[in-house]
Amino acid sequence: MALPAIPNELLADIFLRFTTPEDLIRASAACVSFRRLVADRAFLRRFRKLHPPPLLGFVDYSGFHPAEPPHPSAPAASAFDSAAAFEFDFLPGSSLDWTVREVRDGRVLLDRPGRHVELDPFFKETVVCDPLHRQYLLLPPIPGDVAALVAVQLLIERGGFADCFLVPSGDDEEADATEETSFRVIWLVVLENKPVALVFSSHTGQWRAITPLVWSLPGLQLSTWKYWFVSHHYAHGCIYWISGSIENCSCLTSGGWSSPWLITHPVPDIWAMMWPSRRQAKAGL
Repeated sequence: MALPAIPNELLADIFLRFTTPEDLIRASAACVSFRRLVADRAFLRRFRKLHPPPLLGFVDYSGFHPAEPPHPSAPAASAFDSAAAFEFDFLPGSSLDWTVREVRDGRVLLDRPGRHVELDPFFKETVVCDPLHRQYLLLPPIPGDVAALVAVQLLIERGGFADCFLVPSGDDEEADATEETSFRVIWLVVLENKPVALVFSSHTGQWRAITPLVWSLPGLQLSTWKYWFVSHHYAHGCIYWISGSIENCSCLTSGGWSSPWLITHPVPDIWAMMWPSRRQAKAGL
């Protein structure tokens, strides 16, 4: 008498208790039904949430710094360091022209000077690459109508604040289902009267305006701080910028990154801003 088949729900619970991805690979090689279950995107999302990838090292402007012994990831980090091309010599043109701006989810965002010398900080040539597989995508220029509008306003105001960054992988189903093969980039410029933001999707290959971009800057004139906001930080689904005086922070909160809020708050404590609680993040701080 044949034994009854083990329900997929029970198999999934068993596989989720595996400690390494290698165990999943061995299980998937046992039979077709196991392989089908392990390859299911919903199962893989659950597995990754329970078993986050190991720390391999850190990336900064000088390159990749792998984990060293006795860290348990040292062997994998060494192999990754040997295989990846953090010299970025596979990018178009000279690798010396490119500057690393951000590293997130296995991808690197870099830029180099564009054609507009005076407006270079706002209209740089941007690329997103995978240094392990030596693949890259050169992002298209900012659409002409938006670029013209921003350029005219920048020439009038003689300055502004700009940033470009990779959209962090969220918890929503749509982002999780495509995060392995696609990515998004946000281009943000804050002018004296309002912010302008576009989001690029590698799925469509196009920039799209974020409208409406809900913004709130209570008691703060943009012209007084737009030169002073510095590098951004990510925590609990929000992007934060610190002002140069460490008196205010700007927070870009996501509603699935389709209708984000740009909010500025006073910051009584720099460390409170750097490490907000999840409840504060949901409130936009």
